[in-house]
Amino acid sequence: MAKVDDIRDDNLRGLVAEARAAYREGDATTSVHKSVEALLMLMERQPDLIQLERVPGAPARKGYVWPALGVKVETGEGDSPRAVYDREQFSTAEAITFYEFAVDSAVAAGQ
Repeated sequence: MAKVDDIRDDNLRGLVAEARAAYREGDATTSVHKSVEALLMLMERQPDLIQLERVPGAPARKGYVWPALGVKVETGEGDSPRAVYDREQFSTAEAITFYEFAVDSAVAAGQ
């Protein structure tokens, strides 16, 4: 499993480290927001890395599939990706899932 220290980019590493600290302190919602912020930054840099949803019957794309855990991403032509939150609170399990997804995605992207 990838680790925060494996992330090269200072901004990404900082956001992911903040996400880890937040869920460890019991603030799962802040953790999710920090992880999502890091993921949106990564998506802006490498749009093909993260697939927003798996489409049945379609060939798998390179990269990872966005967790279906209460946060959707809107993308528009020429616009930066934007998070849309389905709710205001998140669980620790959701925070850890987004955190691990952010770490793995950043390391896989070489960021």
